[in-house]
Amino acid sequence: MKKVLIFVLVSFFASMTIYAGKSPDAGRNIWKKYCRLACHDGKKVDFPKLAPNSKTQEQWKNVFANNRKYLMDVHKGIDFGKLKDIDWKKIEMFVVNHAYDSNQPESCETTEYFVK
Repeated sequence: MKKVLIFVLVSFFASMTIYAGKSPDAGRNIWKKYCRLACHDGKKVDFPKLAPNSKTQEQWKNVFANNRKYLMDVHKGIDFGKLKDIDWKKIEMFVVNHAYDSNQPESCETTEYFVK
């Protein structure tokens, strides 16, 4: 039984590594470029300042649920054509992993230090 459990855990973590892409910072960089600096830096009137720790993990999961329907409804007129499905998954993984109730919450200020 222990061997099965170990195999399942190793498989899970291996798949998460593959899912996250080659760079662990990929989601952070995509978030900064297409979300934070594009709209959610607090300088645009119609868009609130957002950081990964602005929402809980469950709230972020809801934002990305149903093929990002909520995001598309809230961002009418914004062209997301440059973002591929894998980019969306990386952004989602980043914000969920650094949400308010996560083990490593990140604010916008914290994020600035990590991104090149």
